[in-house]
Amino acid sequence: YPIQYAIGNVDFCGNIINVNENVLIPRYETEFLVDFILKTIPNDFKGKIIDIGTGSGCIAITIAKKLKDSNIIGIDISEKAIDVANENKNILNVGNVEFINNDLFELENLELLKFSVSKFLNSLEPSPTKVISSFLYFCKISIIEVIESDK
Repeated sequence: YPIQYAIGNVDFCGNIINVNENVLIPRYETEFLVDFILKTIPNDFKGKIIDIGTGSGCIAITIAKKLKDSNIIGIDISEKAIDVANENKNILNVGNVEFINNDLFELENLELLKFSVSKFLNSLEPSPTKVISSFLYFCKISIIEVIESDK
């Protein structure tokens, strides 16, 4: 049984993030992803950031705390994971992040996801850049895409 589950939290990029059996324990390597994003994007970034497979919300929350002018959405298939992410968001008092429960791979949910993400992105002021981050442990792949909306 992982010690982080027994303790109930983990230090992630200097933030105490609550974890339980409903979320994966953030790995040290995930901090590299956050560090890369924070080194790549200016502190006054006003864009939108989407964290796919958000789990505990550690990536979205940490980025939101550093990029205070950005707007972040975390998406996860697990409603219980979204509950943990929202708990962490509230404890760490982060206002510029929203968590959505959705399965990216379910065709019947695809329209809801497109609507949810579209609604979120369209509700924000236009910005030149959108960032999508995902760290998919089960595939052992990390993906970062920077998409310029003027292309």
